[in-house]
Amino acid sequence: MPGGDQRTLILNVDDDEAGRYAKTRALRRADGIDVIEAATGGDALRLVAERRPTLVLLDVKLPDINGLEVCRLIKRDRPEILVLQISASFVSGGDRARGLDAGADTYLTQPVEPNELVASVRALLRIRQAEARLRESEERLRLVVDGATDHAIITTDSEGRITGWSSGAEAIFGWSAPEAVGQDSALIFTPEDRVAGAPRQELETARREGRANDERWHLRKDGGRVFMNGSVRPLHDAEGREAGFLKVARDETERRGTDEASARLAAIVSATPDAIVSFSGEDGRIASWNKGAERLFGYTEAEAIGAPVSLLLPPPDRITPCEDGTGVFRWAMKEGAVRIDSVRRRKDGALVDVAVSAARMTARDGRALGVSAVFHDITERKRAAEALREGEAKFRTLADNIPALCWMASADGWVYWYNKRWYDYTGTTPDQMEGWGWQSVHDPLTLPAVVERWAGSIAGGDPFEMVFPLKGADGTFRPFLTRVAPVRDDGDGRILRWFGTNTDISEQRAAEDKLRELNETLEQRVQAEVVRRAETEERLRQSQKMEAVGQLTGGIAHDFNNLLQIVTGNLEILGRNLPEDAGRLRRAADNAMNGAKRAATLTQRLLAFSRRQPLAPKALSVNQLVSGMSDLLNRALGETVALETVLAAGLWRVEADSNQLENAILNLAVNARDAMADGGKLTIETANTRLDEAYVHNNVEVSPGQYVVVCVSDTGTGMDSETRARAFEPFFTTKEVGKGTGLGLSQVYGFVKQSGGHVAIYSEPGEGTTVKIYLPRLLGAVVEELKPDEPVVPEGSWAETVLVVEDDHDVRAYTVEVLRELGYRVLEAHDGPTALRLLERQDAGRIDLLFTDVVLPGGMNGEQVAARARGLRPGLKVLFTTGYARNAIVHQGRLDPGVRLVTKPFTFADLAAKVRDLLDFQAP
Repeated sequence: MPGGDQRTLILNVDDDEAGRYAKTRALRRADGIDVIEAATGGDALRLVAERRPTLVLLDVKLPDINGLEVCRLIKRDRPEILVLQISASFVSGGDRARGLDAGADTYLTQPVEPNELVASVRALLRIRQAEARLRESEERLRLVVDGATDHAIITTDSEGRITGWSSGAEAIFGWSAPEAVGQDSALIFTPEDRVAGAPRQELETARREGRANDERWHLRKDGGRVFMNGSVRPLHDAEGREAGFLKVARDETERRGTDEASARLAAIVSATPDAIVSFSGEDGRIASWNKGAERLFGYTEAEAIGAPVSLLLPPPDRITPCEDGTGVFRWAMKEGAVRIDSVRRRKDGALVDVAVSAARMTARDGRALGVSAVFHDITERKRAAEALREGEAKFRTLADNIPALCWMASADGWVYWYNKRWYDYTGTTPDQMEGWGWQSVHDPLTLPAVVERWAGSIAGGDPFEMVFPLKGADGTFRPFLTRVAPVRDDGDGRILRWFGTNTDISEQRAAEDKLRELNETLEQRVQAEVVRRAETEERLRQSQKMEAVGQLTGGIAHDFNNLLQIVTGNLEILGRNLPEDAGRLRRAADNAMNGAKRAATLTQRLLAFSRRQPLAPKALSVNQLVSGMSDLLNRALGETVALETVLAAGLWRVEADSNQLENAILNLAVNARDAMADGGKLTIETANTRLDEAYVHNNVEVSPGQYVVVCVSDTGTGMDSETRARAFEPFFTTKEVGKGTGLGLSQVYGFVKQSGGHVAIYSEPGEGTTVKIYLPRLLGAVVEELKPDEPVVPEGSWAETVLVVEDDHDVRAYTVEVLRELGYRVLEAHDGPTALRLLERQDAGRIDLLFTDVVLPGGMNGEQVAARARGLRPGLKVLFTTGYARNAIVHQGRLDPGVRLVTKPFTFADLAAKVRDLLDFQAP
């Protein structure tokens, strides 16, 4: 029964007032009990809810609610309340059983003696108090067990199945109690211990010896391991029978790790090649000295222990600025940790470069115990660093000058270096490109494939090769061939880094496209080339034919000029010596002279076609020449043909013979007039142009370059292809007999070719004709000859001597006669050697002028004779004559500077003027 002030409240429920009174009276006599009463089941339930009695005396038979139902309701709502049911003596055993099933704690049958009633109540109260104390004890035990989070407390049955699992076990092993209970205790053993049968051996040892020590690694739910230290003991029931096992173990993983770490650290300190030295916190003296320190500094442990810190310091001038007389000792004691590259002194006095890592050692209470320092020999590292710097400088110079974009990446693909060309091309910065920044200059369409291929190379260690576009600083994408190779360790072959190059293949791609295009059009081009070659061969045959005809006509013209010289010369002599009254003879002589002059004109045209006529080219404005011809052209064209000139502004100058160019334009104009019988329009146009390689490719005799073009176009009848092909042939004409010689266009052709130009005809029947004359642009200045004033009197003097050199006897005789008639003293020679012998003779006297044919027999031409003559007689003046001149004084159809020439056939007046002009001329 409770003692002191603590009292027990009992509810007495009985509809029989006398019986209720008797029970209440008996209970109140007992110490510490208070009683309240109820006559019905409803009142009983109300008082239970309001007063919460410790115990209820409940009669089975009540007027409103059956006592069994009242008991059930009380136990449902207040299971902690004790219920003692009382029934009449005639109640069957089945009723008592139903009462106990309803929750009654005990059952009494009336009549009940007061003492029996009180004893029964006290017994129930004692049981309740014992249960309460047991619950408190169990709760305290549970709190102790659950509070030991660093201990695992586990119970099992005799077979080793887990029956109890503390919160500490949950925290240490990771399985919750519901997950662990029912599992075999082997759950927390490592796989190797399970295979060895450790779980069963542990239980057998505990069963046999009463205790089994348990110090081993155990398994966690997450696969990790914990080191547990504890024991396993058997559990027994009240009768001494085995009821299971109790396992109590503490988590010592941290301690175990500390012990192992200490052991490993000691082994490392002993085995490390670096010098590890500790210094006392009191005075900095050496407190520990490992084998690495012995090797590095040369002192044994016995020599070093207790020595001052200055033992290892170098001379003062070699101490780094941040150190002092204690090296890094004071610095580390103050800062806690320092790292520096410095110099230390060995036992033999030699200095060694070291990397010093020093840290302050601190006790648990915060006291500074000293400094621990590691000295690493960096002599080789410094040498290697210097070599590396030199190598990097060379590599950077090489990489920056490679005609490709270069870069390097770590083994996992992180790009950390690019050469200068990369940044120049992409216009990016190192910060933008580091790591995976290179993706920003890739085409988004090809980037996924590049990333996938690159990831595959990294994963497999395979070289990378791919073509993809990269964006330049101007925003333009260009194709690049990218190759990346792994750089491997010489020892184990692992990949240290990747080296990549990006090569611009734009030109290669363009060439491939061009080649592909050429291959696709090969057949077409072959056919076109066959046609072009056929046309070229035809033009070449035509050119060769024209050249052959030119050589033939040139030779004929030369010989014909010599004959004409004899005829015209003698006709002139005849004319000068006929009496005034010889009218009929004079008319005959004049007619003969006119015929000879016409023959001379014909030979000049032949020479022009054959490109043998001597030209006197000068710097010339074609626009001025065309403008100056307007009156002449209008007269030649007549009233039915309109003339229009279109002259280009800024027209380049040419070097050409102005007289011959005028003749060429006039010839074209007359031909155009004849093609426009009913009238029309003639247009003369000038322009600057350039003939390129494509044009030259189809015109074999043309050189590429800049030209001035003169276009003469008419609106006449035009030509068909056959006529165009023969238009430049000599004596070819479509005109009626007697209306043309067929030498007009051939003369134009010869002049243009002799001037280094090109002439082309464009014509279709009924569409008119255009002839284009191309003359080379004059790029350099032309030195023009100074012309002397015309002499007033062409006569000569007997004091002036002329040496005539002419191989044709009749021409020489005529020339000598004319010169003597003019008053000159004349010497003559039939070839060069004879002339030179005359010049060498002192008795020949003074010779003022050498008059020589250009073409001579005897192995010397006129130019060579003149050169030798001037060597014999410096200052000797020379006048040349020729029917045509080929590669002597006329080179490529042009007179050499300073050369004077009279062409055959010449007249009496022509020769008189030329000789007098030359003899009177004074060189500047």
